[in-house]
Amino acid sequence: MQAIFEIEQELLGGNFNIDGVFIDDTPIVIINKDKISAMSILDAREENPRVQLIERRNHLEDDYGHTTREDQLLENIKQGKINVIKYLLDHGNCNTNYRNDKGETFLMVAVRSGQYEIFQILLDRTSDINAQNQQGNTALIIACEEEQHKMIELLLDNNANLNIHNNVGMTALMCACLYGLYLVVELLLDKDPQLDIQNEEGMTALIACCSANHCEVAELLLSKNPNVNIQNGDGASALMFASFNGDIKTTDLLLSKDPDLNLQNNDGQTSLMIACDKGHRSVVEHLLRNDPGINIQDNEGMTALMLACMGGHYKVVELLLMYNPTIGIIDDEGWTALEHAIDSGHNSIAELLLPDFNKSMLDINYETVFYSEQDL
Repeated sequence: MQAIFEIEQELLGGNFNIDGVFIDDTPIVIINKDKISAMSILDAREENPRVQLIERRNHLEDDYGHTTREDQLLENIKQGKINVIKYLLDHGNCNTNYRNDKGETFLMVAVRSGQYEIFQILLDRTSDINAQNQQGNTALIIACEEEQHKMIELLLDNNANLNIHNNVGMTALMCACLYGLYLVVELLLDKDPQLDIQNEEGMTALIACCSANHCEVAELLLSKNPNVNIQNGDGASALMFASFNGDIKTTDLLLSKDPDLNLQNNDGQTSLMIACDKGHRSVVEHLLRNDPGINIQDNEGMTALMLACMGGHYKVVELLLMYNPTIGIIDDEGWTALEHAIDSGHNSIAELLLPDFNKSMLDINYETVFYSEQDL
């Protein structure tokens, strides 16, 4: 290889064609049809004494396989090579709108790679901060999923759109809530995102965190007063998810926002019925204190009491009876709560329903119990 001084002299005289440079021991291929100017090489060397010129492009292709400046930039973003990236951006005429095979921009790749300083450099040169990849994710959504707090702050300071949703309708806030990322949610809420956007399945940010048992995130979100009565595609509300999970703290938080306790999902079940079916006594107790419809029936005619009886949840049945449900209601099959208890083998619960009934009769004459209940 010629001495750097000699090469510089030939470059300045216009007598030398180069195929690339080394920066910090990293090869940079220059495409033949796009020869870099002699002066830009010299400028780069002035900024970084480790810039070296190389003569043979085929040597680089054999060793590194890079054929475009954009490919080189992507690879060096992942490796965190700041000087190389600066050089390519300043002197390589890179297409800043370039996408990789996943539709991701240079900025997105920097986010996934956790390269904050490089991210800052690229953000200043990004023409579309809200660009979306093939999944519809923006740099902000990716930063939220990757918990890159400093990048999120910088994106928000540069007016990234919080409310863009990806191909399945998920916004940055929904993703953060679903994964229970408290600090991320806090950052996003400071910028006043739309709280009640629903994804393709009807899920909101509140439903997302309640379904995944993220109580602290739910509390943070509720401080901004989202709509607690929105139902997803299955008809489930945030309170229904908290009831299903037996999450008493989240249930109390939601109850403090005066939700509609008698909402029914697509199966006709209320939050009370769901909690009774799962046997979550504490949740049932807190729901009952707020006067829900205790005798509401689902699509099969089942009541909260029937579900608790069938599930063998003794303490839940005991609690329900304190609120005077109608014991003689029948479901679509013509069965009562008592019959469900007996059919499921829960004789102790049947005794709760018929305290004066002779226990031996429960074991001896199933039909007699059915008949005797008619006298209730």
